Amino acid sequence: EEYFDVENHPEICYVSDIISRTEEGFLTRGKLTIKGVTRIVSIPFVKEGNTLRGTFNLNRLDYNVGEGVSTFLVSNPVEVTIRGVLVP
Repeated sequence: EEYFDVENHPEICYVSDIISRTEEGFLTRGKLTIKGVTRIVSIPFVKEGNTLRGTFNLNRLDYNVGEGVSTFLVSNPVEVTIRGVLVP
């Protein structure tokens, strides 16, 4: 409850509006919603077989995650890794 309040916010949602090719792989831009807060983020990702993997940084306090937790205990900027599997 202190971090994600799953009872009131059971989902984290990302909806991309553009995907482009880069030298390293791909870049997607879209709306990331956590705990009712929506922000535009860009996520670089690579395709490995039928798997997409992306890593990006975000400010957890921008999404009200762990507001009462000291930044000495939990870093404010956090690294997020997502993975998706393409299913035909």
